[in-house]
Amino acid sequence: MSLPASIIVNVRTDIPPVIDTSTGQNTALFLGSNVNIPIEERVRAFYDANSVGVDCGPESEEYRAAVGYFGQNPNPPILYIGVRGGSESESTPPEGAGTPPPEGETTPEATADEGGGEDIVTALAACLAKYQFYGVVVSHEFSDADALKAALWVETQIMLAGRASSDPLILDPASATDDFASKLKLQTNRAFCFAREEDKEDYPELAAISRTIAVDLRLPSSAITIGVQPLATIEPSGFTLHEFNAATSKNANVYQVIGPNPVVFPGVMANGLFIEDQFGLDFLQSYITMLAINGIERARRVPQTDQGMNYLVGYLDTGLVQIVASGFLAPGYWDAATIRGVVDNGELLAKGYKIIASPISTLTPDQRAAGFGSNIAIALKGSGAIHSLNIFMPFNP
Repeated sequence: MSLPASIIVNVRTDIPPVIDTSTGQNTALFLGSNVNIPIEERVRAFYDANSVGVDCGPESEEYRAAVGYFGQNPNPPILYIGVRGGSESESTPPEGAGTPPPEGETTPEATADEGGGEDIVTALAACLAKYQFYGVVVSHEFSDADALKAALWVETQIMLAGRASSDPLILDPASATDDFASKLKLQTNRAFCFAREEDKEDYPELAAISRTIAVDLRLPSSAITIGVQPLATIEPSGFTLHEFNAATSKNANVYQVIGPNPVVFPGVMANGLFIEDQFGLDFLQSYITMLAINGIERARRVPQTDQGMNYLVGYLDTGLVQIVASGFLAPGYWDAATIRGVVDNGELLAKGYKIIASPISTLTPDQRAAGFGSNIAIALKGSGAIHSLNIFMPFNP
């Protein structure tokens, strides 16, 4: 009888910590009003565009959106299709609708958006109650006003919202407050838009979300730049340089041939932050949360001492090394304002980040009794990304 080899060599496999996929950060929701999805079901999960075409119809907005979403490489594994209740396609106005009321009677006030539709925020909240998702796109059959309401709802969540708008004022440099892009710029931080022509029926915003959320920043060289990226299956716009400049000055994106290829430009949120940077920060928030939880749980007991805090700092440090390897963070100088006790202006972050744990002695007696650790601060140095450049070529014949 052979004795176990572990007497001499004992090898133990350990599964590394993973991001909390329950937050749904690698999934998106497309909200439409397709009658083939009952309102009682509210949300249906799809894993390819063909299935969307079968269930919702090959001419549906849902199918057009799914083609762009699943057409990217790589693409996320799941697209949720949600349904907004009370749309025109679900009900027929009663006989006599649209005629003036008899003298002395008043017309009832509308209780929902135009078309008799359910309030779009109510619909989004109902979808979120069914499934977790990160990207949000609403059908082009819904107005820009609805899309703005959806974007403002997203502001209260850790999500991204996208919208392709054919509002002609986006292309007008004289408009600074009334067009859809300007409204997003003034009111939102978690939404982005594309300027599009009215005859375009595809969904560049959902394709851009697909390309963004398919990234796993735990993998080496995985970070991407959405600006100057091609979007498979999406038809490029044909704006003039004047229109292009007007749109991009309002932080609206265009998908257009620039040089030899169609690309997204500049690839920014309504507030000017690059789309992939907002995603990366959200990814890091979820990732750091799960690293800290795993560090506490795997140790079984972390002493409430400076040594215990050093253990947790080391655990977070190991995870952040992966984010640097992805290309999202990089060594560099902190050129922002000094954060007292954390990082100084001009300080070199040689790792691409800096983790500081306050001494345990900073805890109050109540905090110690409640089992708190001391505060941890992490300064992150983004790698940045080159979107354009100037080249000087003197020539002497």
